[in-house]
Amino acid sequence: DDTALEFVELVNTTAASIDLGGWQLRQAVSMTFTAGTELGPGEALVAVAFDPSDEVAAAAFRDRFDLPESVRLAGPFTGQLDDTGDVVQLVRPQLQDPASAAPVLVDTVAYLDQPPWPAAAHRVLE
Repeated sequence: DDTALEFVELVNTTAASIDLGGWQLRQAVSMTFTAGTELGPGEALVAVAFDPSDEVAAAAFRDRFDLPESVRLAGPFTGQLDDTGDVVQLVRPQLQDPASAAPVLVDTVAYLDQPPWPAAAHRVLE
């Protein structure tokens, strides 16, 4: 497995910008978005396992997935996405008291390499 090619895509489907500062990916992968990370309406952001400032790794990733420069990369995350299935959660800090309260679950994605998942999907990197 080449974890440098693993990613989690976030898309803002709302009409307002979202400040992702302090939000986290959890479970299969772990990452905290830095302060000032904002996702505009309709904008996508791709969390990756490598440091996006690594120009060689970023170029190879963009080339592999035909990803335009307009899509921002964020990372690195730790952990690994299991090819046979896993869970990824997106959580945000409590708005009233972010330092002491439990985070709020925003979304959970559980996936398996079983129907309706495409049979060849886990072999995409081979």
